[in-house]
Amino acid sequence: MSRRERVIHRRIEGLHCSFCVSNIEDALSRIDGVREYNVSIAHEEIYIKYDPERVDGSEIEALLEGLGYRLRDVDEPPEYEKVYRVLRRRLLISTMLSLVTGLFMLGMWLGTLGREAAVAMGLIAGVNFLFLGREYIVISLNSLRRGILNQHVLMFLTGLSGILGGIIGLLTGFYPPGDFFGVASFVTTYHLLGGYSASYVRKKSDEAVRRLLRYRPRVVRVRRGGTVRYVGVEDVEPGEVVIVDRGESIPLDGILLSSYASIDESIVTGEPLPVDKYRGDEVVSGSINLSDPVEISVTRRYRDSFLHRLVMHIREARALKPPILSLLDRVLKRYISFVLITAVVALILWGIAPLILGQTLEWVRPLYVFMTVLVMGYPCALGMAIPLAIIRGSGVAAERGILIRNGEAIEILSGRPYLLVDKTGTITLGRPRVVGLGALNGFGVDELLRVAGCLESYSRHPVAEAIYSYILERLGEIDCGEVSGIEVVPGMGIKGRVDGHWVAIGSREFMDSIGVSVDVAGEEGVRTVYIAIDGVLAGYFYLSDVLREDVANAVEELRQYVSGVALITGDSEESTSRLVKGLNLDWYRSGLKPGEKAGIVRSLQARGYRVVMVGDGFNDAPSVTLADVGVAFGVGSDITAVNSDVLIVSDRFDRLVDLFRLSRRMYGRTRTNLFVAFIYNGLGIPLAALGLIQPYWAMIFMVLSVTSLLINSLRGL
Repeated sequence: MSRRERVIHRRIEGLHCSFCVSNIEDALSRIDGVREYNVSIAHEEIYIKYDPERVDGSEIEALLEGLGYRLRDVDEPPEYEKVYRVLRRRLLISTMLSLVTGLFMLGMWLGTLGREAAVAMGLIAGVNFLFLGREYIVISLNSLRRGILNQHVLMFLTGLSGILGGIIGLLTGFYPPGDFFGVASFVTTYHLLGGYSASYVRKKSDEAVRRLLRYRPRVVRVRRGGTVRYVGVEDVEPGEVVIVDRGESIPLDGILLSSYASIDESIVTGEPLPVDKYRGDEVVSGSINLSDPVEISVTRRYRDSFLHRLVMHIREARALKPPILSLLDRVLKRYISFVLITAVVALILWGIAPLILGQTLEWVRPLYVFMTVLVMGYPCALGMAIPLAIIRGSGVAAERGILIRNGEAIEILSGRPYLLVDKTGTITLGRPRVVGLGALNGFGVDELLRVAGCLESYSRHPVAEAIYSYILERLGEIDCGEVSGIEVVPGMGIKGRVDGHWVAIGSREFMDSIGVSVDVAGEEGVRTVYIAIDGVLAGYFYLSDVLREDVANAVEELRQYVSGVALITGDSEESTSRLVKGLNLDWYRSGLKPGEKAGIVRSLQARGYRVVMVGDGFNDAPSVTLADVGVAFGVGSDITAVNSDVLIVSDRFDRLVDLFRLSRRMYGRTRTNLFVAFIYNGLGIPLAALGLIQPYWAMIFMVLSVTSLLINSLRGL
């Protein structure tokens, strides 16, 4: 960022749909000095770059608040739970009011209820629209004040027309007022349902960062003045010494003071194998201590630590995530203008027609036609067209272990996006496995496995557990005889006596330290563990992460749905290059940090691609969040799963093929639904403009159109 640029990064409350994003973008585009802006509707955040010499930041914030949105500090704890509860309560009340209104309408159609029921319906509609829907009314008025048309404006005009139309009907007796009051109530309930759904998604999404912060202990043990004290993590200064127990997360970046530690650094690299650290080595916050308690000399304050930077990467990715303007939104942008123009033209023509024909000027009839057009024009069927198809398709996907949490993602998945995948835990199993072994100097494989299994059963190191599991799969039960003198050498290996034989298992350095000559080179890209029996090198094990069995075929099938397939990983070049041989990838990048992965996503987006990112670990969270469609694979981490648009709970990589196939079919179904919906609205609006339709026919049209969409959506996929 240049010296003449400043940034506004705020939480923005009050977003309901992509039309809200359009409102904000239209307003910001008119401000001289605003250079870049991104609005994340899923996470309710806004990110603006501006020139302070041309516009003041307070002016920008005032404009946003003038549109009806509330700005909060991005670090301020959100009130999503409170907003969710409020909207849920409003929706329940509004639904009950609309059900009562529906019963009144039925009674009036059957002739069992009279004028008193219409008055009651007017009161109910007034409470529903003016009180429960007041937030949308405020947004609509602010949008109209700036000449911006959106779905909220159409809801406001439809509801207002329903209220005014009902009142005019009551006062003049020119037409039945109940139908107008009913429409005003139903429209409010429908709109509240959309707001409730959006608040639920935001509430779930925001839990992600707070879950990540749980990996940072709020209170850490610090050695000060010869005593150990509990101190807030943000109060620890560089140079102080913290103590981390086995299984605990390392709270701050630092230097290891203890002689040895086995560290799980998957939060940084995604690499499943633990890393051996020795005195003087660097350790990063968020990684896990797998060994005995260790002491660490802090090198950075919390706000400069790796874990805090990762949180910031995720927050920035959420704010910069491209807003998805769905097919429905693009259609509605033109549709709303069409409805309003038709209503105004009908009002004018019905107003001047009597004068042209030499008749008395009427004001009731033109208003009636005007309001009927608006009532007929409310896009109930259009609003149901996509959700119905998505609900059906999502149900089929869920049966296959695919949870689709973002309807707009389906459109992108069906349009040949660029596919990026992580390595560890995504195309691989995500844990060390024995991928090869060899017996040397006359020792048999079975004997090698037996004594290795007896010794490794005493170690809790992940590599030892992988070897022991492999041996159990090969041999089943193991007869060890007498085992004694077990000694674990941290970071090196384990030794002891098994059935009278002296056995040692560990690294090349461990073999050198006990005087065993190693003349076998390790294989590139794998971890080699050697075994010696009675002072003679008896064999070796190769350990590595391995590809899932279905990956190669799945990549080939995916090529018919995507424009490119690439792999990005934090693992080393050696392990990555060995695993990707035989996979039909366009390219791959290894040794990447979380921010660098997100940078690749941004670069592809800047080149015009829609990007789908598939990952499972903490280090994938920024890129999964930033991608046009983020896919969390397998169990994964909470932070990645909650920020994703799609969650594949199965451990089969070919479920990704099912996701693309189903998305393409669902998108085709939604296009058909939109066409059907337009037939009904396309017929109804002109008839309303000609004065040939009553408001209750609009309700019948809605029922018929939604029924047609339901039948089409429930057909087999």
